[in-house]
Amino acid sequence: MRRGYSMFAVPRASNLAGRVLTNQSSNRSPQLPFLTRYILGPEYSAVFDGRHRSTKKIGRKRNRHEMSLYIASVMSFFKPLIKYGMKETRIDGLPILLEILERARHDRKPGLITISNHISTLDDPMVWGIMPFSTYFDTSKVRWTLGAADILFTNRYIAPLFQNGQVIKTVRGDGIYQPALDLALEKLDDSQWVHVFPEGKVNQPNVDRSVFSRELLRFKWGISRLVLESKHEPIILPIWLTGFDQVMPEGRPSPYNMIPRLNQSLSIKISPPINDLRSSSDQNTKRHDDDDDDLQKRKNCNNHLKISEFRKRYQALQRRSQKPQDSINDHQDYSSLKDLDEAKQIRIELASFLHSQLLAVRPT
Repeated sequence: MRRGYSMFAVPRASNLAGRVLTNQSSNRSPQLPFLTRYILGPEYSAVFDGRHRSTKKIGRKRNRHEMSLYIASVMSFFKPLIKYGMKETRIDGLPILLEILERARHDRKPGLITISNHISTLDDPMVWGIMPFSTYFDTSKVRWTLGAADILFTNRYIAPLFQNGQVIKTVRGDGIYQPALDLALEKLDDSQWVHVFPEGKVNQPNVDRSVFSRELLRFKWGISRLVLESKHEPIILPIWLTGFDQVMPEGRPSPYNMIPRLNQSLSIKISPPINDLRSSSDQNTKRHDDDDDDLQKRKNCNNHLKISEFRKRYQALQRRSQKPQDSINDHQDYSSLKDLDEAKQIRIELASFLHSQLLAVRPT
């Protein structure tokens, strides 16, 4: 089994709910028994169909009840694991995230982007074991995230588990203008929550102590595209993870590389949003005095101005580069900026800025 499946590995479908009917045409997906189809969800057969590559097909609506039931069942494993299976789990700032998600129910404009370091294959979904159980039944309070196609979507029986868990199939090497990023933008424009690991891969500097290891790798430009091309400036919330690399260290021989190590010390630090001008002082009353709260508001204002400036520069480039016949369309099409050097420079600068903001969240 390939690295990255960890606890999501399940028995063969034939052992789980009966034999797969293989006497079908080679052009059709195998048909699974009812129980397996119920567990995997209604869209399992379309996950690896090469004909279903458009954003509309990837992002078509599922039954929310089935999705929430599946998510709750998965998190019913990770929640006790993070609460009782670890020696210590320190959580800072969870009310900040919950307050923003609750506020999103009433304010339908900005989406939420959470960014974090990526130190193990179990970072997601294990980290979300800190969320109240009630949130697992509300898909609007469950993150969408990008998942590597070469790790999570290689098996037609495993892939639907991730798909129903609101993981977007992302093809490494296809660049930032691919259907996965298009769908993530649609979610942000719909005021939903998208979680991103901007490094693009697992990085374990505490495990890999080579001269090439770095605490936080250079950010991929995909995060810049999400911030720059969303209809409204998204709220950006940094999260710093510690200890997950000891739960799932890289380099262990099989099958131990799929088994989480228990009794580890974890830390999850959720920072106040870096650019939310409406961030209320009651988010941090237990942790900050009035002076610190005023300082945070000034930082938010400065960061908001910086990100707004990035977006204005990017939109100005888009207006200059668009074709006259496209100007009558209200929808902004940024595809003309794909290979434009000025646009690339803006993406680089924004990715570097967000990199510094996440590094600033590290526990001292």
